[in-house]
Amino acid sequence: MINNSLNKSPKRNRFHALYLHDYSHSAYRRLRPRPQNIAAVDIGQNEYRAFSCTQLDDAEVQYDQALKNLSAEQNRAATGDAWGVFLIGLPISSMAGTDKETAIAVTKGKLQAIERQQRRRDCS
Repeated sequence: MINNSLNKSPKRNRFHALYLHDYSHSAYRRLRPRPQNIAAVDIGQNEYRAFSCTQLDDAEVQYDQALKNLSAEQNRAATGDAWGVFLIGLPISSMAGTDKETAIAVTKGKLQAIERQQRRRDCS
């Protein structure tokens, strides 16, 4: 009887190790992306068509600052997720709803649209 329980132990340990590896790997995949890895959303051609060069410059400054703020928040959430997965196997920030991924993608898209319109208007 003792030999049977000893023989089952390595199988059980392999199962637990495999389970923990799969669990931590799936938790790792749920980590928040870093801001530089978030793609811009296509805003379209007409969003800033009526803006003057001065208005485009003002909008660019506004969205650039917003992107910096959102990126800082996203980086804090991503770091919190990494620590959470490392320490307890769970992406804590992801569970707390502090994701700024969509807002970053939209803000990047707006900045790209502004830059396109600035080129069209030949703003310096």
